[in-house]
Amino acid sequence: MLGCSYAYARKLIHQLVTKRWLARGGPGKYQLIPADRGLLAIPDMNPLLAGSVLVASYYYATVTANHFHGLSTPVPATVYLATPQAKVLTEIRGIEYRCVTLPPNKFFGYQKARVYTTDVMMAEPEKAVVDSLDKMAYVGGIASTPRLSYSQGTTFT
Repeated sequence: MLGCSYAYARKLIHQLVTKRWLARGGPGKYQLIPADRGLLAIPDMNPLLAGSVLVASYYYATVTANHFHGLSTPVPATVYLATPQAKVLTEIRGIEYRCVTLPPNKFFGYQKARVYTTDVMMAEPEKAVVDSLDKMAYVGGIASTPRLSYSQGTTFT
């Protein structure tokens, strides 16, 4: 595209990252930081757009989809993607992306959703709840109230 050698293109990209014109998004993936972001060059980032390029077949699931649909109040610190492909944990610009590997018979119940200005694949509300119940480790479990235990001989007035 640039009409130069591969080695020169790598050097150019490295220089642009050093000068904060580009931000690394993963292997071979970069985000342009426009000049209007100022001297600190803080890029806008849509974490769901960044996650959508990690695997070819995916949908946002569990706590990420629950938050998107308003089913949970806390903002998740980790972004969860369901995928039939095995994929390792990835971190992009300080945001942790975790892929939940699902067998093909459980990989359904998602549709396109508009997040800011981007279309991504998101679990439908019902599927987000079902995935959360199926994969409790990815939603933090269900909170319970501690039980009081009474020892023998204790009296309460």
